[in-house]
Amino acid sequence: PPLLPFSTTPTTPINLINPRRHRIGHDQLIRHYQFQIEWLWTVAAPKDEDQITMIMDIADITWDQVRDMGNMAIIKDRIKIGCEHYPNRAAVLIMANIPPWANAAYQFVSPLLSPATKSKLVFMTPEMIREGALTKYIAPANLPSEYGGSSKVALGQSETDKKQRRMVQSLTKAASKKGRRKR
Repeated sequence: PPLLPFSTTPTTPINLINPRRHRIGHDQLIRHYQFQIEWLWTVAAPKDEDQITMIMDIADITWDQVRDMGNMAIIKDRIKIGCEHYPNRAAVLIMANIPPWANAAYQFVSPLLSPATKSKLVFMTPEMIREGALTKYIAPANLPSEYGGSSKVALGQSETDKKQRRMVQSLTKAASKKGRRKR
């Protein structure tokens, strides 16, 4: 089946602390994830046979963040959504820049994963990425330089990313106008 060349989530390394600093709660984060994943599968890759190789850069996540029950609930809910609603859409799920404690964290999460999802997981240390391991899954021309590729397109700047931002801006503008009319 066709394979979208590259997708990251998000376009910067995952940080589990910032949402709280900005007073963004569990439900808001899950709605945001649902919006992102629905957009991906209805706009960016709408065909049933479309699949992606997803890179989740976890370099900035700390062990304390993983052990936090609020964060664990978010992680569990994201996994549940992906496994229940889109079980066959991911070709490969790459956990990039894994820290030394990643095996312990995987023990928390692995019972939530289906055997099919587990078979798609690939864990890569920063050293593996520096040595070019990602090019086994993604052509260098489609891989941003920060991940060892030769793409000149920066993370978050692809035409697909720009299309999504335009749509969000349009929805925000429409919702703002609607809100003003109700007053």
